[in-house]
Amino acid sequence: MRFLISVLMVALFVSCSSDDRTITYPDTPGLAYAESEATFTETYRGLRASMQQADYRIEEIDFKEYAESHGKRSREAKMILFSNPSLEVPLLKENPKIGMEFPSRVLTFEDRDKFILVAYNNMEYYSRMYDLNNMGAVQNMESSLSQIVSDVTGNMTMKNETAMVGKNTITIASRKSFNETYNTLRNIISDNPEMNLLAEVDHQLNASTVGEDIRPNKLLLFTTGLLEANLIDRHQLSVMDLPLRLLVWEDENNKVHVSYSDLYTIKDRHQMEEVDKLSEIRVLLADLVLSASN
Repeated sequence: MRFLISVLMVALFVSCSSDDRTITYPDTPGLAYAESEATFTETYRGLRASMQQADYRIEEIDFKEYAESHGKRSREAKMILFSNPSLEVPLLKENPKIGMEFPSRVLTFEDRDKFILVAYNNMEYYSRMYDLNNMGAVQNMESSLSQIVSDVTGNMTMKNETAMVGKNTITIASRKSFNETYNTLRNIISDNPEMNLLAEVDHQLNASTVGEDIRPNKLLLFTTGLLEANLIDRHQLSVMDLPLRLLVWEDENNKVHVSYSDLYTIKDRHQMEEVDKLSEIRVLLADLVLSASN
């Protein structure tokens, strides 16, 4: 009996001295995620290697570095943006505005308890937001993203509810041609010292690489400085709705439109109070789009 008590005491000591942290999973609506079994660096490198092996064209954003460069705090958070035209084209054909969400964004991040997770925006969330009916194409994209995250983390992905769906975009018609509208927007961003053009994505060109033909559809990805740093500081997972985006697209009647990020939807999705510079940048984006479209 004395021996048994000793064994139990040792077991109790070991269990108490081990890592007794309890992970708190993110509650962001529409988010899919998995906890990684590896370190942040190992997880991120594994994710990047899998993208490169698949021959995806990728862009990378280090949000911790970005926030700290603007005097804000951030835990580790790195995003990879990548395109898979064969999966994107059916969705772009149904609703060109979903070009706002491609390339896909996959985030590797460290939460406040030092757990490492990999996350992306669930395609069901997008299907509601953009009124998509091609559920086969939605599921194909979702399965691809889920498989990538599961393979890298060693765990199955979990998905949050998608009932909270705002319209992530504001869209206005342009009186100018497609090229004139796009080039004007690009030049305004490039010439503004407070904006940084990160990337340009030609969805029509990408579609042609897989033998598909869609209407003109181009995306600008950019940052405005302190706004994004404030968002990251206030709510780490707000980066899932970054960087800011402007989409120029043509409909079936050859009419040109501009869609851009609705910053109020970002604020609501991540349950934040008013964020410094958010209203200011929202007005700036509206003025920019109006000036380029008229």
